[in-house]
Amino acid sequence: MLYYWLRLFPELAFYVTMISETLVDISHFFLMFLMCVAMFANAVYVLNQMEPANKVDAPNEPIYFKAFNVPFIDSFFYQYLLGLGDFHMDNYTAHPANVLIYIYFILATLFTQIMFLNMLIAIMGETFGRVTEAKDRSALMERTHLYADFLWGITLTKELQGKRYLYVVRPAHHEEEDQNSVILSV
Repeated sequence: MLYYWLRLFPELAFYVTMISETLVDISHFFLMFLMCVAMFANAVYVLNQMEPANKVDAPNEPIYFKAFNVPFIDSFFYQYLLGLGDFHMDNYTAHPANVLIYIYFILATLFTQIMFLNMLIAIMGETFGRVTEAKDRSALMERTHLYADFLWGITLTKELQGKRYLYVVRPAHHEEEDQNSVILSV
């Protein structure tokens, strides 16, 4: 409800629009990001199922830490934290396929941290530019949506009651200014 009422103020309506537009723009990206995390989580989950060469000396410790006690969800959570920069690598060297785990570690950090999170920043920058370009219009649209929710509370005069109006305002366009700008730009 707080975001709903913040649309009433022009300075804050811009940020409400920014948040909603950003969430819409990153929705498809977020699906791809989850698929990338799941891809590496599956690889770590499968590698964790390997039996150690010597069960007496090296007990079967998971590569990832146990957070939920469900192996695949734990590996998914571990890969998500790896993408955020939590480099928990304690059990890598004791694993029978430690070289392969290090390779997956490097690939996972390259994909999730460098590629995907930089794409996320680029998408958010593009959204910021688009919304900033139409800042005044966006603030007016947010307030209009808010006013439309409470249209039932507005009393109209008898002349306007039951009638609908749409006002379109455009800047004045003069032909002389266009000709001067063409001459100056040549």
